[in-house]
Amino acid sequence: MEFKEDARKKAKLEYHLLPPEQLAGMAKIMNDGAATHPIGYMELDPLLYWNATMRHIQAIRRGELIDPDDGMSHALHIACNGMILDRMLEAGKKLVFERGK
Repeated sequence: MEFKEDARKKAKLEYHLLPPEQLAGMAKIMNDGAATHPIGYMELDPLLYWNATMRHIQAIRRGELIDPDDGMSHALHIACNGMILDRMLEAGKKLVFERGK
């Protein structure tokens, strides 16, 4: 008997593919960010998160894996910033790289 994958199963999200340790790290970073950005990240300029992402990428390129400011992984900061940027762009915010345009 040949096994055929159920199309309904294929359409369901498989949350077990997201590692719990990384999700917990992202939650900690988001919690810490909520404490330091009381107005909420959706009210801020997306360029702030673009630049923060680039700083974390450059830190990894220099060989620094852990952010000395909070002891968390630069890669997890990149994941959080990417999620925030995605939400902002989906909400219609624009990334403006040159002021005045």
